[in-house]
Amino acid sequence: MNPLVAVIAPGMMGAAVGKRLVDHGLRVLTSLKGRSAETVKRAQAAGMVDASDKEITRQVEGRLSNDAQLRKVDVRTDGGAVILTGAVSSIGASARASELARGVPGVRMVKNELAYGGTHVTRGSTARSHAQVGAMQQALKDKGFDPGATDGVMGPKTTEALKAYQKSENLPTTGTMDGDTGAKLGVKVSTEGR
Repeated sequence: MNPLVAVIAPGMMGAAVGKRLVDHGLRVLTSLKGRSAETVKRAQAAGMVDASDKEITRQVEGRLSNDAQLRKVDVRTDGGAVILTGAVSSIGASARASELARGVPGVRMVKNELAYGGTHVTRGSTARSHAQVGAMQQALKDKGFDPGATDGVMGPKTTEALKAYQKSENLPTTGTMDGDTGAKLGVKVSTEGR
């Protein structure tokens, strides 16, 4: 198999570099999403291969599936930006997932929204609804704690904000939404599905 590289910008200069690499036996990936017809034509003439979001997602999922701790990570790609969601066992596993995703040609950036520590929603789990986590995130923001995006995902930033809030209220600092924390935040805690 030929070595593989990615050229992010397949314009005039990028296509020229890509052609040179192809001429020397390398496989060159690029993203042609949203590019002009002229740029697409130039990249194709140089022998560059379009690294579509679907292909990037497939390759990232393939890499993650080789690690037992990362098999359940959800992967989404948009314009070469990979978004990792779900839960893993540790911060080390979370970092490893980002590193593996960054190694896939065509990836522009990785947004790691993985939760860790075994206390959060995983694929197929109904322990916490997106609506409940979103309400908690909004309550944290309203009280001056930054949980990141109000997206209903219990990721590392939300966990850290929740811990900081719990500490400020002299509650057990668990990073999980229990009854006492919910009562202080004004968010109803559902234990359905646990």
